[in-house]
Amino acid sequence: MELLDYQIVCIHNDIGNASIKDFQETENIEKYTKELLTRAMAQQDRRYKFNENKRTTRDRVLSIAANKSIGELGLELGNDLANTEKNKNEEIKQLNTQIPIGVLIVAYGTHENREFVLLLKSDYDQFISEATGVIQSGLSLKNQIYKTCQFIVNRNEQEVEISEITTSDSSKRQSEYWHKDFLELNPVYSDTENTDKAYSLINKNILKPLQKDSPSDHRTIKQLTVGYFRQSGIFDIDYYRDEIIGKYQPQEPDKVNIEKLKSKIDRIKDSKSFDPVFTKDTSVVKDRIKGSYKLTDEMDLKVKCDFPNPQNIILPYEEDGRKGVTIISDRGYNFAQDIRINKL
Repeated sequence: MELLDYQIVCIHNDIGNASIKDFQETENIEKYTKELLTRAMAQQDRRYKFNENKRTTRDRVLSIAANKSIGELGLELGNDLANTEKNKNEEIKQLNTQIPIGVLIVAYGTHENREFVLLLKSDYDQFISEATGVIQSGLSLKNQIYKTCQFIVNRNEQEVEISEITTSDSSKRQSEYWHKDFLELNPVYSDTENTDKAYSLINKNILKPLQKDSPSDHRTIKQLTVGYFRQSGIFDIDYYRDEIIGKYQPQEPDKVNIEKLKSKIDRIKDSKSFDPVFTKDTSVVKDRIKGSYKLTDEMDLKVKCDFPNPQNIILPYEEDGRKGVTIISDRGYNFAQDIRINKL
């Protein structure tokens, strides 16, 4: 990354305005800023486009790109964010929670042969001293909670354009005040579109091929996948790759290669057909895990209806070479106890 210009703006959302933070010794600050920005650029989660009815943010970003300099626009952006957060804090004060005071880093530079304008909001909980760079209180070094927006600049002889807008949030939840109120953006894909496309591609590229290769693993992985999609909350394709697929132990390891499945998921992510992180629309996925599953010649497992978190209820069992299934159920436990003490 080549950082050509940047400003650190203190966001006083308690009073609704901002101020530029200057540092006498800048070496540590610039090193820290570049590290934080580089990490943020690698973690962009959701695509956006400008709201056609608003032009304030668009004009400021284009002006930074056109002039290759931030100038007074960093403070203008900071004032807008401070006022937006002040209004949001007033709106949510009855919830006994507030957006913490923070800093906004406004940066212009190049990375991987592309120009960018990047805005990064970080909590104001620790501080690199103005004079020495010693950690005091102020500029966040924890990097645990921050929001970003990256604008990719396309430049030709006639004009400067923004070709791509992406955001990230370390909490994995997209705050509406950040992208809608402050940045004046609309999502490229809705949550419904994201859910539908993500499940469709996973079903086509991951689940269906398994049906032929290993029917038993197909059933289990499909159950895990459907359970994840039908559980409300955030979908994160990296979590799905590493936790749902990555930690799965195949019943037929000679036919199911977990690393190859993870590589397929990476290719699905790289297709950019949907956002890698979004809030799931649980009504989209119509597949269910219900059905009858043959356990032995004498016994079938019958699942009558869909239920949340099947991976926490139906568990694989293996001990001393014996394989089976464990079902978490008080009634099932009592039934098994009756069998053990010869009541049945």
